[in-house]
Amino acid sequence: MLFLRRLYSFRFIRFITIGAFNALEMLVLVNTFATLLEIYAGIALLLINTAAFFAVVVMSYFLNKHWTFEHTAPRTAKEFITFAVITLIGLGIQNTALYWLTTSLGPQFGVGVYFWLLISSAAAIIISSFWNFFCYAFVVFKKSDSNTPPSS
Repeated sequence: MLFLRRLYSFRFIRFITIGAFNALEMLVLVNTFATLLEIYAGIALLLINTAAFFAVVVMSYFLNKHWTFEHTAPRTAKEFITFAVITLIGLGIQNTALYWLTTSLGPQFGVGVYFWLLISSAAAIIISSFWNFFCYAFVVFKKSDSNTPPSS
């Protein structure tokens, strides 16, 4: 049991590292286009967020498959489709959180719209990351029973 805890904590650290890179890329893309288009809330912001999301998802698949989860099985269409479906659900979670924070709740504590968008984007990414990690670990890139060490 201790082995599994260490294994998953190490994987989670790798996942967070890749996630931090992806989140940084998302934040830069979302905030750059939001600023250029002067869109800080609403459905138009979700379109910008979704476009940025798709820009990072393919790289995320390969990095998570090969580095985070060290999944050596050959790539299959089923695996990628499962990854994509789980990731799209994660996007739904992320967009829901982003919409609620920016549009329903709006800027808080005297913070301006740009900084509130940054805070909201980061919070939405963190929320959806938990869904993604557990689904990737236990559904997409799960180790086969033959690779699992016997419990002692």
